[in-house]
Amino acid sequence: MRKRFILTSCICMAFSCNNSQENVELIRFSHEHSDVEINVEYKLLNVTEDILIGNIDLFYVDERYIYLLQALSGTAGVYVFDKADGTYRTRIGNSGRGPGEYIMPVSFTVSDSTVSIVDGGTGKILHYSKEDFGYSGEIKCGNIGYFEWIDESELLCDNTTDSATSEFQNSCLVKTDTSLVPEQGYVDKIVRSGYVSGPLKPLYVYDGKVRAYFPFSPLIYEYKNSAMHPVYELSFDGMAFPPEDYVKKIARSGRDYTHDLRESGYVSYCEVYETEDCLLAFYMSKGKKYLAAYSKQDSKSWTWDEGDFMELMQYDPLLVAGVMDGRFVIPMSASELKDSKNLPKPLDDIVINASDYDIILALIKFSAK
Repeated sequence: MRKRFILTSCICMAFSCNNSQENVELIRFSHEHSDVEINVEYKLLNVTEDILIGNIDLFYVDERYIYLLQALSGTAGVYVFDKADGTYRTRIGNSGRGPGEYIMPVSFTVSDSTVSIVDGGTGKILHYSKEDFGYSGEIKCGNIGYFEWIDESELLCDNTTDSATSEFQNSCLVKTDTSLVPEQGYVDKIVRSGYVSGPLKPLYVYDGKVRAYFPFSPLIYEYKNSAMHPVYELSFDGMAFPPEDYVKKIARSGRDYTHDLRESGYVSYCEVYETEDCLLAFYMSKGKKYLAAYSKQDSKSWTWDEGDFMELMQYDPLLVAGVMDGRFVIPMSASELKDSKNLPKPLDDIVINASDYDIILALIKFSAK
């Protein structure tokens, strides 16, 4: 089961920022992991034979359902499972150009009453009721790739080329009303480019507030009091985010810089997840994958490369998808696990009884010994 690491498309993203960094907590990730305790639970999602779910690009869970987005494929869509027993419920919407249909779902957002899917193929946000997942309306969004609700009347979304002539053209994020009319811009762009590298949705909600991070910047922001405030700065032993001058140089004249960045030795990709107890960063440098965890309670951190993690866990996805019940979620294909040897017994028992279509979620919790 793969996940998309590099996205190349005609939108603009940020590389760094110039906001005040007062009261920012520095999170240092070390390569030590001798004193970590890892607790893993597993959850089986029962997938019917007529549904083919391969790559899981976004994951979300609420009090009743688990939502999985598969993007950029022939079976792209948002799939819903019961949280309690893992039973498959439905696919929200269908492929096509009619009402409630999408061409290329690139992200989704869940509110108290609505599931909203951003369709990069038609430039629309499509809304569906959480009661029966029926289509309830849509709005034109241009090249917007993701958004998150601030409240019922305002949202934060990525600032795309549609805003090139607006007063917020140099902002990474914009606050809009429900009609997507821009009201305020946040976090200055350093580079404007048609090529981007980063997660599908670098926004998440923590403790009721929207948090955001941007490609090639170590800062994580929180939206509070109508402003974006840095709350964390990430630091990795022996690896750094690319300097502004370097990014400007390789992205000069709008060229595709993504290959240069991947081979540079700088952190070329970073994805962040957060629970009450822990901060997790999945990142890449020179094409190699790393997973870094930080305990908020003990101020301790641990980093694994993909080889370390495979040796530790006895399987090799290393692709975090989201957070569920205070644990980090790694989705795995049951059919791929059937070919694995020496799986831990709880997982092996689940795999033996799973169908080839099923998905198994590894729910991981990190803490100091």
